[in-house]
Amino acid sequence: MKKFMLVASLVLLSGCTEMVPPGYVGVILTPAGFSDVVLQPGRHACWGRDRIILIETKEETIQEPMSILCKDDLNFKFDLNE
Repeated sequence: MKKFMLVASLVLLSGCTEMVPPGYVGVILTPAGFSDVVLQPGRHACWGRDRIILIETKEETIQEPMSILCKDDLNFKFDLNE
């Protein structure tokens, strides 16, 4: 009975909990590949050889000035937001 309790406690302690911070989402990486579940911010559990990979979800806007030169004297200047 003591061996069973020892094995059960080792199995329970082999897992981990990791925090997915705000501004990130997580996916679980298993030995077979990535899981299909997207983990929202919060605390999540992973077991055995699984790991949680964080992906940043912050959007960045890049502004690039553009100018179009036409044959006539009409030229266009504008900013392109990507």
